[in-house]
Amino acid sequence: MHLKKKSRIIVATIAAMITAICCLNSQLQAQAQSAGQPTKQADQNANEQPAPNANQPYLLSSRMHLQMGTNKGYLVVRVEIVEGSYIYSLTQEGSPTKLSVTQSPKFRVAGEFSPDRPAEISTGTDGKQLEKHKSIIQFFAPIEVAPDVELSSLTAEVIVNGQVCNANSCMPIMSKKISGKFAGYFRGKSEEAGGAGSARSANAQDQPSSSGSNADRLQR
Repeated sequence: MHLKKKSRIIVATIAAMITAICCLNSQLQAQAQSAGQPTKQADQNANEQPAPNANQPYLLSSRMHLQMGTNKGYLVVRVEIVEGSYIYSLTQEGSPTKLSVTQSPKFRVAGEFSPDRPAEISTGTDGKQLEKHKSIIQFFAPIEVAPDVELSSLTAEVIVNGQVCNANSCMPIMSKKISGKFAGYFRGKSEEAGGAGSARSANAQDQPSSSGSNADRLQR
């Protein structure tokens, strides 16, 4: 239990660091190259996403980040849920949200997905424990990229199964396929598969970055 709690703290810290990539200030964006600039593209893609609504109560997206100077990083699955609705956790008994990644020769998934924050726990009318995620939730899985992979061609296919529910009904999420591309680097202490180790706090030294000569090809 202590290890699981520690793993959640690590994932939450890394999540904060990686999420900052999509929130870089205008000065950094002005310094970045306009062509092939992964952080700028990720920011543009996020701005183009519509908001969930009653007809489409959830939105799915995915992306990949690498720790600067390594072949290790995270595959991220982002779920945005309309207000008043929720999805179940990855560990919900009987009806969990399930994330599966299609195998690729370009990278491997080195551990299980973990949420960037714990689920909200409640008790159903039948006495069953319910584990719910609301609003925006991101799931992180550690990855390792193969040598000499062109990051511009790096894509992960994720299949999502589950359901989004409100007080009255549930809408199934049935084998929804989403693609995640490389979206930038982050700086921080590397993590062992499964969440061992500890991440440094997201201070000025550890801010994400997308600049540098290795923006297009992974260097080992």
